[in-house]
Amino acid sequence: MREVLADLRPNKKALADFKKTFGDDEAPRSAGVVTGAWRAINVLAAAEITVESGSMANIESAATLEDLTGRLARQLASRGIKRLDAARVRSKDRDLTRAASRLLHDDGHCGIDFRSCLDAIALTTQVPELIVVCGEYELTLGK
Repeated sequence: MREVLADLRPNKKALADFKKTFGDDEAPRSAGVVTGAWRAINVLAAAEITVESGSMANIESAATLEDLTGRLARQLASRGIKRLDAARVRSKDRDLTRAASRLLHDDGHCGIDFRSCLDAIALTTQVPELIVVCGEYELTLGK
């Protein structure tokens, strides 16, 4: 849920600058509105994958991460990274994530298995997780 709404989060620096310039009383109370139209377009759905051949690589596995750390040593060193972790493999550093996924594919894996940051639920106004995350991100949940 947090990943889906991340782009709607308030900009903390901009809010601090606004408060400094105009004072706390004039500061915006929320970053935006998560409308029904937005939720209709951004539906999360559960999915199940059936593997018919090959195996899934588990990037949560210490052994897989250690293996990739050795095989991606040059790329990691150029980024100042000593050891690869699952968060880095899931990061927005596409050159690194592509290199890791290519190695795993070339090893015969049919896909990569990792915990998703997304919840497999529809985004209705009755979803407790949506209400919580909107509160954390100071978003207003519209109808």
